[in-house]
Amino acid sequence: GKKILSSLLAANGYEVIDLGVEVPASRFAAEVSEHDADAVGASAMLTTTKEKQRELVEILEDEGLREEVIVMVGGAPVTEEWRSEIGADIYGANAFESVEKLEESQKVAVTG
Repeated sequence: GKKILSSLLAANGYEVIDLGVEVPASRFAAEVSEHDADAVGASAMLTTTKEKQRELVEILEDEGLREEVIVMVGGAPVTEEWRSEIGADIYGANAFESVEKLEESQKVAVTG
């Protein structure tokens, strides 16, 4: 999913910075700040890893970056309800839906 999303975003003109897998939330925040990113995406493949998405939102808030960045979440155990619960902006059931929702958002997006 993550690689497909990255490819689709790049094909739609977005600059994509792929941080890899098992990335600490603090690194996401550092990269968002360093690259002045407008959007950040986090995927969770297991129910136990969903909490890292919540942690990402919390760290962005703590760093004063949350209002400046669109937070996108996805992955097998992720739902619209989860997105709402953790305060993320976009949930995509698949990569195509994620890109569509990002395109519909009111901000210009560069992912980090």
